[in-house]
Amino acid sequence: MTSRGHRVSRWGSVLAALLILAVVGLTVWFDRMPSTYSAMHMGYADYGTPGPSAAAGAGHGPGPGANQGHTAGSAHGIPVTELLGDRSARPDVSYTLVVRREHTTLADGRTFDGYTVNGSTPGPTLEARRGQLVEVVLRNDNVAKGTTLHWHGLDVPSGEDGVAGVTQNAVGPGQQHVYRFRPKQEVTFWYHSHQVSHAQVVGGLLGGIVIHPWIAPGRVEGLISPGGWSHACTEEVPRRVA
Repeated sequence: MTSRGHRVSRWGSVLAALLILAVVGLTVWFDRMPSTYSAMHMGYADYGTPGPSAAAGAGHGPGPGANQGHTAGSAHGIPVTELLGDRSARPDVSYTLVVRREHTTLADGRTFDGYTVNGSTPGPTLEARRGQLVEVVLRNDNVAKGTTLHWHGLDVPSGEDGVAGVTQNAVGPGQQHVYRFRPKQEVTFWYHSHQVSHAQVVGGLLGGIVIHPWIAPGRVEGLISPGGWSHACTEEVPRRVA
């Protein structure tokens, strides 16, 4: 190969290397995490008012806007603080949970400074049946930065979701907040703080929640044995106040 051919080949290799570096550099540049960002810029704000695609539904019958007709003509929609569970009926299941920051002992004997719910971590397991009206009273004894309870995985009204700064204010020391909802699922999930959660959840502010299948009041369940005798029992939907 002539000297000119060597120069052309060398410059070609240099240009190819520069192109590769440019592509890698641009990829790294655009994949950087921004120094700051706002959750308000992630997607779009839905204020509950029907857009052009919702006109056909208009709140009557199926369609994209079937559940939005009540806000037609409104410029503001419905405040999330008004999207609550039933406040008038007597609850079927009621719990009071008191959260504290304290030095506590775990079941295995280890001690640590963290958070407790009714004096333990994890906190008490909450139990109810699908469709029952559940009431949970959260009392903050001494958690300085406030706290909330979020029902992880449960479908609850937006105002009962327990996200500080979004669906409610954090519950400060000496304050309380009442949650009410009717579970629609039959599941085992958990509840936890959604205020400074990176510290409070890791520190023990959590517990389990079990939603059992619905049993109609007065339903009779029977057992028939191979010997021919039978046993029947009536199971009422439990009402619990804790």
